Amino acid sequence: TIKGFAPTDYDFFAHQRKAIGITLKRGRGVIGLDTGLGKSAVAIGIALTWINDGTLSENGKNGKALFVVPKSLKANIPEEIYKFCGDPQYVLDRIHTVSYNDFLRNHDKYKDYGAVFFDEAQALRGDAKVAEAARAFDNDHKVLMTASILEKSPMDLYNLVSCAEGSKLTPQEASRQNQRVINTYCLKVGGKVMGLKSDPVIRRKFHQYV
Repeated sequence: TIKGFAPTDYDFFAHQRKAIGITLKRGRGVIGLDTGLGKSAVAIGIALTWINDGTLSENGKNGKALFVVPKSLKANIPEEIYKFCGDPQYVLDRIHTVSYNDFLRNHDKYKDYGAVFFDEAQALRGDAKVAEAARAFDNDHKVLMTASILEKSPMDLYNLVSCAEGSKLTPQEASRQNQRVINTYCLKVGGKVMGLKSDPVIRRKFHQYV
């Protein structure tokens, strides 16, 4: 039972409980559930758990969660809160929603938040400046949500994971790590990543990574 949710009205499905459990254990990550499988409910549940147990107040943080979303979807998280939560005002007082553009312009003022959630995180692929700001944003609890972990290349997933993990690496270290992933899993043609290598062992290892 998560304080703020209405347990008589909503019961998490097995895949949602698994996503919540893994993320709570690791503290960060990518939630790659398909459309309609309840990513928003999962994210709100994770945020509320951290809020309720004091995790988001540690190390001088403000005890709140920040949700970064595309501008056109800014109303979605509040709508989901009203839909799933028995005490929506309790939740709305502790979850703040901003657009990606707002985050890019003002990310320094959001450093006090105990957690940050990037919704529709595939949007990070379309804007290098926003992606770099998200990757460099220093937070112990960083979660990306998307229904599209793989669109054009195996590197799509790697880039989301590297953003969620944060960037404690120097540009040179990050470049070497990126190159290792490409060399291990990816087929390149003319210097461009085209897909996975055909070796079935390598493909199986990549699917295990996913």
